[in-house]
Amino acid sequence: MPTWSQMHARGVACLGEVANLHFQPETASRQIIAEVSGYETSELLSRWDEPAPHNAVARYEQMLQKLRAGEPLQYVLGNWGFRCLDLFLDKRVLIPRPETEVVVEVALKELKTRSVTLGNPLGNTLGNPSEVQPAASLVQSVQSNAPPHLQAADLGCGSGAIGLSLAAECPNVEVICTDISADALAVTRANLAGLGTAGMRVRLAQGSWYEALAEDTLDLIVSNPPYIATHEQLPEIVVGHEPAKALYAGPKGTEAIFAILGDAPKWLAPGGSVVCEIAPHQAQIATQIAQDSGLTNIKIFPDLTDKPRVLRACRS
Repeated sequence: MPTWSQMHARGVACLGEVANLHFQPETASRQIIAEVSGYETSELLSRWDEPAPHNAVARYEQMLQKLRAGEPLQYVLGNWGFRCLDLFLDKRVLIPRPETEVVVEVALKELKTRSVTLGNPLGNTLGNPSEVQPAASLVQSVQSNAPPHLQAADLGCGSGAIGLSLAAECPNVEVICTDISADALAVTRANLAGLGTAGMRVRLAQGSWYEALAEDTLDLIVSNPPYIATHEQLPEIVVGHEPAKALYAGPKGTEAIFAILGDAPKWLAPGGSVVCEIAPHQAQIATQIAQDSGLTNIKIFPDLTDKPRVLRACRS
């Protein structure tokens, strides 16, 4: 049987022949080997020259062929890291992207501001998983039958990347994850199962945007909605594999943004906020939609490449 290092060398050579590969062959091969071996990086390196088991070699070859056929690495692996989470992924949901991590960062800051405004002492710990102590706070909350202090909704949750990150990183928020797709909610449910005690503060609901909610009064609404116009071109690796309903909003590309921002004041508590991912070219129109909806304190935040990416607006 080949060693791990021999498998890796062969994979790098094979992937090096693939045009438009969206990851470096070295990176993709190492990640596949880590997945099929089950070893942590340090342990794998110490076993680098050991023979690989037959089933691991077979699985590696299968995954290699999927990559060569153009399937995204994230789907091939079946999981992907997002902030502090390791998310299960498949073709029923979009692949979480670094831009959406900025959405979570903005949303966490809004929750922190809201907590401080309402006089919640936990507010100073939000957004830093290493400093929060959710277990003790949750036990105290359950024992006293007191609900978490803040209410948030992740509309169009997909894999659950945003909503589950909020629950994991903010110990005093209850999150409602909604999606019109039962398939997407099934993926969120699978990821929720791995969230631990923080998952006790998450519930799922199916429906289109606000239709999925009951009579909740929300401190935060957050969403990464479809924002591609039907005439816009996307790379084949995206349109050929990721769900179209999660990508395309309609002829204008702003239909979902309009629905979310337009009805946000009806669902937000006074002082609550909405955080929405947008395409860079939509910053002006999204700002206008928010203004026309009666939202205030509107701000556009840049993504990691300094492009306008996240809109934040508040109910006065």
